[in-house]
Amino acid sequence: FDADGPLQETRKRILEQGVWFENSFTHVSICCPSRAALITGRYMHNNGAIDNTCGGTEFQDGAEQLNLFTYAQKEGYTTFYAGKYLNNYGKRDMGGPERVPPGFDSWYGLEGNSRYYNYRVSDNGVEEKHGSDYAEDYYTDRLTNRSLEFLRNVSAGTPGYSAPWVMMIGTPACHGPNDPAPQYQRAYANRTAPRSEEHTSELQ
Repeated sequence: FDADGPLQETRKRILEQGVWFENSFTHVSICCPSRAALITGRYMHNNGAIDNTCGGTEFQDGAEQLNLFTYAQKEGYTTFYAGKYLNNYGKRDMGGPERVPPGFDSWYGLEGNSRYYNYRVSDNGVEEKHGSDYAEDYYTDRLTNRSLEFLRNVSAGTPGYSAPWVMMIGTPACHGPNDPAPQYQRAYANRTAPRSEEHTSELQ
């Protein structure tokens, strides 16, 4: 590993205390079908989300009704979702931001595709509009803050936030528009991403 490379804190907290897979596979590498598979526990050909237009009425009326969070709720878990959901989420013909998918006690879902600024989000079914002020609007930070708020409520035993609990956070990273937080914009300005020998020879 590059000792001066990115994600040092992540490596310290997760990699060094966890497991590293040197060779892993995914059944689908497209972002929206991949999230649909995570949410439902079903392969893309079984949940119907086969491309990045996923999250339509067929999915809503089918696989979404039996997503993993609905089962968790039935077993007494308090459930939480924050972040990018499926790409069609929030569209008027898909129920709009008022529609909270089944299985979620607390919901903070991004409308549409990846954004860091100038977006709309469904806060438990109430639309919330955001602009371009970093301190107020930067979506990654808002996800962090809402997730920590949920954990504090669970820890404090706030009514409606009892343990056990399950949460899922869907950050827009590493999708475009790739807007880093201001304090990180120049963090790797003089570095290049690793290149394979094959790729390096193609560039020469």
